[in-house]
Amino acid sequence: MMLANTAAYTPSVLAPLPTVDIMEVTLRDGSYVVGFKFTAHDTALIASTLDRVGFRWIEIGHGLGMHASSTGKGEAGASDEEYLAAAAEAITHAEWGVFLIPGIGRATDIKLAAQYKASFLRVGCDITDMDAAEPCVRLAKDEGLFVSFNAMKSYAVSAGDFGRFAAKAQSWGTDIVCLVDSAGCMYPAEVRGYLQAARIESDVALGFHGHDNLSLAMANTLQAVECGAVLVDSSLQGMGRSAGNAVTEILVAVLQKQGLVQHVDLNAAMDAGQQLIAPRNGSRAIDPLAVTAGYARFHSSFMPKVETYARRYGLDVRDLIVLLCKESQVDAPDALLDRLSKQLAAGHGPQREDVPSPAHSPAQAGWF
Repeated sequence: MMLANTAAYTPSVLAPLPTVDIMEVTLRDGSYVVGFKFTAHDTALIASTLDRVGFRWIEIGHGLGMHASSTGKGEAGASDEEYLAAAAEAITHAEWGVFLIPGIGRATDIKLAAQYKASFLRVGCDITDMDAAEPCVRLAKDEGLFVSFNAMKSYAVSAGDFGRFAAKAQSWGTDIVCLVDSAGCMYPAEVRGYLQAARIESDVALGFHGHDNLSLAMANTLQAVECGAVLVDSSLQGMGRSAGNAVTEILVAVLQKQGLVQHVDLNAAMDAGQQLIAPRNGSRAIDPLAVTAGYARFHSSFMPKVETYARRYGLDVRDLIVLLCKESQVDAPDALLDRLSKQLAAGHGPQREDVPSPAHSPAQAGWF
């Protein structure tokens, strides 16, 4: 079974996804970075921002999943029910859901997620103990949830075994099987081998979740996309456990250059990362102008001149960079910059609203 990818987004559990989409995991995997202290307010603010930016899949909650805060796994900034309520109110378009590890999460937690109208449940367990996931998968399907089996520490078995285990998970009713590089240790060739083995054994939809310990999370994610993965994980500013995840802002930029995930507003995603996440993400920070330069093929030596024109005409410098590079990638002549600046100022370019700062509540911003 595949996932949905429609312009007017509706619940996707019964519809196919023809191309890849992003599972935005800032509010779940990113919670490790803040000691699981995202509050219900944080969840509402960040989730509503992600929804407004155009992300279609948003994961929330404690990093270790439902009920983790009550079992000595790190006390969260809110209860599971408070997280669920915040997401249910804040998200109006995207699919949203939660994570659950068998032995930590319980049947009552799955039912609670369904009660709050979560769209999906991701059941994660070590691939060497995957049978523990079967009752959770089956119950979640009975509750009407879209279910992902996240094969944690996938590298602990061979590619062939992973393929057979993916088929086994499909037999339980799993909608998608996610290859998980929990240690950030895999190479792109390994990702390719594991996903190809899964495709040989079954036709279950495939996903990928990677960490960046060897600075390969992005390369591995793109390899997964090339191998047909239809849902790949990333987080704003790469915020996540250990070395973090693939960086959402960069992943969007790269995929959009391939004609994918056009429903996401790249500039707004970068704004969200810089304003809402960078202050919480320690020393790791992603520069939106650097991302834009790579996206547009823009040489940074032209930046002072382009910034001058952007200020003069009251423009978002990123829009001017992109428009400039559509006409010239080797120079930035004044006459061209002046013409393009006037074009943007006249409204013949992207118009975006600012992402609110963390001090603003979603209600104050008028988002719900």
